[in-house]
Amino acid sequence: MRPPALCSIRSALPQWRWPDDKDPGVTPRGFLSATYKAILFEEEDQVVASALSHPFEKSALYLRQFFVVRGQRRQGHGRKAVRLLFDEIFSPGSRIVVTALSHNKRALTFRAEVGFDEYCVSFERLPRKG
Repeated sequence: MRPPALCSIRSALPQWRWPDDKDPGVTPRGFLSATYKAILFEEEDQVVASALSHPFEKSALYLRQFFVVRGQRRQGHGRKAVRLLFDEIFSPGSRIVVTALSHNKRALTFRAEVGFDEYCVSFERLPRKG
């Protein structure tokens, strides 16, 4: 990932920053200190969205988590944050893979609307009792 141009960040809402130890629920230690990168998107000093990614394969990124804070949804923050990820933060030639739970229709719709195409379906078998 490359840092975005400062003028682009200041003119685009929400702004983004790398998290630090003062952010509740986010710590750079542990799995974040490995290959994961966390990005917080802010508007008026309030976190409105977050993204957690790591590289995989040769020229691809796995967007492990993309989250818009409840109460901040349906206001355009998610679209602005994804646009910043695509245009300013992730390398332009990167393949980006993101997942969503199959029952989360809003997340599935949002991902399609911002340019992701469905490419894989996963199944699971839960443990049986007895």
